[in-house]
This record gives sequence, C-alpha cells and structure tokens, in this order.
Amino acid sequence: MKIVHVTGYFAPQMAYQENLLPVGQFELGHEVFILTGKNEPDFGFNRETRKNPAGQFNYQGVIVIRLDDYFEITNKGPILKGLLRKLRELRPDILFIHDVGISFLAGILYKLLNPKVRLQVDSHSTSSNARNSKIGPFYHGIFKILFLLFRKKFDRIFATAPETVDFMCRYYGLSEDEITLLPLPGDPSLLSKIDEIRIRVRNELNIHDDLKILVHTGKLPGDKETEAVLLAFARNPRADLRLLIVGSVDESFKPIFERYLNSDSRIIYLGWVNSSRLRELFLAAELLVQPGSLSNTFIDAICCGLPVLLDDTPQGRHLTSFENGRVVSRGNVIQLANLMEECLSDNIQANLKRNSKRASDYFGYVNNAKMTLDHLT
Repeated sequence: MKIVHVTGYFAPQMAYQENLLPVGQFELGHEVFILTGKNEPDFGFNRETRKNPAGQFNYQGVIVIRLDDYFEITNKGPILKGLLRKLRELRPDILFIHDVGISFLAGILYKLLNPKVRLQVDSHSTSSNARNSKIGPFYHGIFKILFLLFRKKFDRIFATAPETVDFMCRYYGLSEDEITLLPLPGDPSLLSKIDEIRIRVRNELNIHDDLKILVHTGKLPGDKETEAVLLAFARNPRADLRLLIVGSVDESFKPIFERYLNSDSRIIYLGWVNSSRLRELFLAAELLVQPGSLSNTFIDAICCGLPVLLDDTPQGRHLTSFENGRVVSRGNVIQLANLMEECLSDNIQANLKRNSKRASDYFGYVNNAKMTLDHLT
C-alpha cells in the first residue's frame, strides 16, 4: 500500500512519532511518504539552522517531501502550499494526519474528493497541554465541530496517551469506542548491542561499571519536577550513585540547578544531546527518573530496556503496566527517594530490566506501525 503522512514539522535527527512510525510501515513492506514543511521545530539551540529548502530526500526508505508554506506560526505549524495538489499526485491508499491542526482540514477535503482513501488522524493533546491559551477553547471548539460533522470520514482516530483519549471525549464530543490508543513509538534496535554500548558509554563518561546511573532529561525544569528529582537524590548519600542530567536548563532555573550541581559531585550535567546519544545513555543506565510531564522520552527509555520511574498518571500507569517501573505521587519527594532506592536494589532492578525488554516489543516502532494497519488485514 501507499501511505502518506502529513505533519507540519519533521526533524531528521529526532526520534519522534513522525520519524519512527513511517519507517516502521516501510519496514513492513509499504511505500511511504511524508509531506511536511520546510522548517524544523524551534528547539532553541537550532534557531539558526532550522530552515531548509523545499525539496525531497530519502529518510531510511521513506520519501520526505518538504513543501513551501504561506506562513508559519513557530512551533504551532505552517500552512503548506500545494498540499492538496501533492496528495492528488501521490494518490495514497492511507492518509495519516499527524495531530489535530491545520492539515486536518486538508485531510477531510481530500477524503471528500477521494472517498476510497483510508483517512487516519491522531491527537497528542491533553488537558494539561491544550486549551491553556486565550484562543485554545476557540481553536479546539472548531475541531469539535469538524469531528461532529465528519467523524464518519475517519477510518481510525488515534490518541497517543490515555489522557488524550479523555481529552478527545471531553472536548471533541467523541466516545471512547471511536478512539484507538496508539502509544508513541520507540526504537528497540540497539538492545542487541546493549553490553557493547554500555561499556563504551561508561568509559566515555569515566563512570565505572559498579556505579549505578540514574537519568533525568528534558527542557528543564518545565513541568519535569526537576527540583524534586534533585531533592530526592540528595536524600540518598550512596557513593555508588550517579545522576545524569540531560537537556537544556531554563535561565530562570539555572541558579537553583547550579547550587545542586556544585554541591554534589555525583551529579553530572551533559547538556542537550541528540536522540541517538540519548538512547546510548539509556542503555548504559539503571533507571530513568521522570516524575513530571508526559514525554516520548519515556518510551525511548523503555525501548532501551531501561526501567522508568514516572508520575502517577494514566499514562504513567500504562507505561509501567509490564511491571517495568514504578509510579510516584507528584511532588512527594520522600516517596520519590524511597522508590529510587527500591528500583536500584539488585533483585528488583533485575526484574525491572527484564520486564522493560519485554515491554520494548510492544512499544517498538514496528509493532506501532502494525497497530495502524491491523484493521486493514
């Protein structure tokens, strides 16, 4: 089958859903295209390099076509020029619209003109990350109307987290049986090299194999509960622990962060790293500690066989349902410290790692791709 994905942004160096899902479909034997804008998201560090020319290139077997745009609202998305024309040219069997945004309208229009196409859409929105701006209620109100008018035109409506299912039911007027949970995908391909990568990475970081590594990552602090992680880590005086902080630190948080960094030599700050390096760090570690907001990083870690310690939310419980981690009450530093210690104990650590490797089969990007196609077989 010919599958076409439409997404406002595409960053080849990342391991987001729009990167991994199409590659999984290609590896299953399908012809896959991505239609996207010229620019990559603004991550802060790439403001001078995020702009690209229009054109196409091969990404791991998937053909990515960058289109010009009429204009772009940075990190919200561009309005793509010639999108319908390109869809008519490609004539997909499956059209996958990534997230409920401007391209959602193009997908509906193409379906009306081409009733045989299988139209799929997903949403990443939750009550905590959407409808928070002044125009949020108006913006999502428009899509509620569109879903009410055209919901029967969609062959599959996907939600990337249990919280997203709740959001779509509450704000778009959908019912749970109309929505399919499609977790964000991860890449488990490095698991077969875990011993080799673990040794190399620890040598590069000058961290002996007897030491236990915890990882905390993201745009910090954001809603990542970074200070709670630092406080919980400080409660444990064990000399054999190392806490790797990976990501960008907000200017307003730097004085607080530097105070912890300067007072505890067990904390190592690596700054921002790309997705490939982050997966290597996961393979060398014992535990991902992320008691804050939702992130695709969680699944990346699981697909590297790494146990996870997450916020006690529907997604946190779903991602640890393989007994591959623990959940913690938001803001409970004592509980967080106790669970960090529990997850690092030898017997529990061995079980958690074994279960994380099992979970990686489910959350891996090829299985994720199968989930988008299972209703067609």
